[in-house]
Amino acid sequence: MKRAACEKLIVVVITLGALMGNGNIRADALTDDAAAKGKYSNEHRFVFYAILEGLYEDGVPAEAINLIVPDVDAMADSKRPDRTNFVESCPLCTPAFEAFRTYKLRPVFYGQGGTKFSTFGFGVSAERMKGLRGSPSVRRETIRSMIEDYVGRRLETTALDDEERMDMELRLEDMKKDGHSALARVKRGEKGETLKKVYAGWKFCPNCAGIAPDSQDEED
Repeated sequence: MKRAACEKLIVVVITLGALMGNGNIRADALTDDAAAKGKYSNEHRFVFYAILEGLYEDGVPAEAINLIVPDVDAMADSKRPDRTNFVESCPLCTPAFEAFRTYKLRPVFYGQGGTKFSTFGFGVSAERMKGLRGSPSVRRETIRSMIEDYVGRRLETTALDDEERMDMELRLEDMKKDGHSALARVKRGEKGETLKKVYAGWKFCPNCAGIAPDSQDEED
């Protein structure tokens, strides 16, 4: 089966698993394919698939995912899990958040003879788990490292020629600049005092820094 077809199958299976309760799919939870055409760029899909594939291949455990995308009931402040480790209005945080969220909602694999496997790998390193359990800045640095690995793997395994890869990297870099601008705006209070407080201690966006890394992306 071709890679693109496999990717679509993975997303369909995960989505159906998340939307099915008593065997029925909520009609209002699905978006018409025709209406969604053109909504998501190649770069958006690239980031989504890179992170989702990396999470599956690593077998990232529930504790790690809950530290990256916490349950709403466990949150003390904004009740917005997308603001915990992701930047409001950042074009790279959107596909990153949806990939983590999709993985978190994944179903158990069917037909495993009574076992309940839901991923492929054996988990993350002790060092990464320690980082995810650490302070917010340490956690963001760990997320940056994870995403950098996943995107790097995807770039190496995707069938892009040199020109296509350069074009992809340039487009991701442009999106990263937009993400840094989004973070700067919320830190200045342009999106309101609530968001200004949420992002007050952020030095960089961990998702942007992982997807399009450079030497300036590090927190004290």
